[in-house]
Amino acid sequence: MKKTLLSLMLASTLVCAEEVTVTGYGINYNTALENAKVSALEKGASTFIIGERYARNNRVTEEIDQYNGGVIKRYDILSHSPSSTGYEVTITADVVPKNNTIVKSKTPFNVDFEDYDKREKIVKKLDNISTAIYARIEPPVSKIGRYETTISTNVVLAWQPKWITDMKAFASVVNDAGSTGSNLKERAVGNGVLALVSHYGLIGALAGTALNQATTPHYNFQQNNNMMICFDIDSCSNINVDMTFPVNPKLVFTANVNGRSVILHEMYLDIKLYRYIPSGQSIQPNSLFKSYKVTFKQPALLINETTQNIPLTFNVNNDIIRSVSSVNVFLK
Repeated sequence: MKKTLLSLMLASTLVCAEEVTVTGYGINYNTALENAKVSALEKGASTFIIGERYARNNRVTEEIDQYNGGVIKRYDILSHSPSSTGYEVTITADVVPKNNTIVKSKTPFNVDFEDYDKREKIVKKLDNISTAIYARIEPPVSKIGRYETTISTNVVLAWQPKWITDMKAFASVVNDAGSTGSNLKERAVGNGVLALVSHYGLIGALAGTALNQATTPHYNFQQNNNMMICFDIDSCSNINVDMTFPVNPKLVFTANVNGRSVILHEMYLDIKLYRYIPSGQSIQPNSLFKSYKVTFKQPALLINETTQNIPLTFNVNNDIIRSVSSVNVFLK
């Protein structure tokens, strides 16, 4: 790892690079060189890899996408020569982890489409509510009527652990901190309330707090429109690709009836497992200190890693329910 005093002093424009030596292989020189660069990124910076499997024509195939959390600042070719499999190129490269201090100028408008396209391919695989959240059906209670049967059950919604792990890993590789702010002065006042109570009593403490709040200036900030993902209200990461989880997803209850899928019940949900926060909105995360607020400077998808119970009661035609072989419930 090469670190200099100058690079630390100029952290706003420079970041420390790690020197790695790797060999790339390919059918020709150019392919081998590109593979060597990929290997350098994988060795010198974090890499996120995600794949999807498909069954086609009795064959299972897997499509793999990866996002490298770094950039090559410079590289030197140490050697290149033909090999038994084609060509091999050995390079020494300085790899810099990506973070929000790196500024690229791919176009006159500072738009880095190459990096965006790579992120978008990853996000598209994660941006699927039916695979991100699973629904578990608790044992139902049925009441048979003359023509219909009333079904009562409870559906438990929860995040797929792999989705949570994948999204956190991707955010870590992107390594670009999101932007939030808080009214720190009011929070300091709130934290001092208990001390004031012990000294002045409750009324005096509240009066002093109200006076300080009245003189606290509004929190100023600059907004931007880059999407971030938040697993904690004070800890957000930029992914810079918009998520499309529905604001009010639909819970769908289906059954296999004589080999065909039949919708038994569907309803829109007031989802509690996530919510979108628009840029500029403030949230009060602590009910005890009502003056403390966190302001989101960017739009965010705020994740709640708990479960949500959905009570369901619906009627099914007796002719249909007699022929049900399996049931399925999902979000869309």
